[in-house]
Amino acid sequence: MSSVPGFGFSASYGYDISMLGNLEVALRTLRQLNVKTCRMDEIERQIAIDEGETFTVERCVYGGRLVAVKRLKMGPKGGHADAKKLGKRLANLLADLLIMHHAPLRNHANILDLVGYGWNMDDLVPFVVVDYASLGNFRAYLKDGRRRLTFSDKIVFVSDVAAGLTALHECEIVHGDLKLDNVLVFQADDRAGKAIAKICDFGHSLVLSEYNASRTRYTGTPL
Repeated sequence: MSSVPGFGFSASYGYDISMLGNLEVALRTLRQLNVKTCRMDEIERQIAIDEGETFTVERCVYGGRLVAVKRLKMGPKGGHADAKKLGKRLANLLADLLIMHHAPLRNHANILDLVGYGWNMDDLVPFVVVDYASLGNFRAYLKDGRRRLTFSDKIVFVSDVAAGLTALHECEIVHGDLKLDNVLVFQADDRAGKAIAKICDFGHSLVLSEYNASRTRYTGTPL
């Protein structure tokens, strides 16, 4: 991966991203970031749209716009949360937030836009607010029988993903879990195909300046 001056992730934040599973470090990190804080009572919850290892995702309305709210999974209801697993999930949430917030990436056309973050004070569950992809993920988009994608349309989508990956690599970040489900499709009326692809879900990403093969284990989707 190439290194572009001013793009280094570690230099921007000054800590090892692998240590963010510690709640105290996580809270201190969030306070230092200039990210919009979203209050849960200002969010209108609509429907559940997805669930993964780390998050549950709901379509919501915030500030008059459709958004997706990714809530950290704390563990089984009524049971005791696994501290190690919870710490790992917290680290994944913060990595996702920090990478979207990273200055060279936050306004990139092919990286998912971060709206803000917050805490549900009823159960102290953190959440991340991002743009809502009205056309779903790329897997669902390709399976939608109402659409007939031309070869040129597919080239445009591949170019979108390549542009997003290039931006990540210039920041010395490896996505770590790139798949159809982690590419979202947004309406874009100013483009020939009326759609644009954006890469999302950076919780399993590797920051090469912090990479240590002896203690780093791949934890994305099994191959």
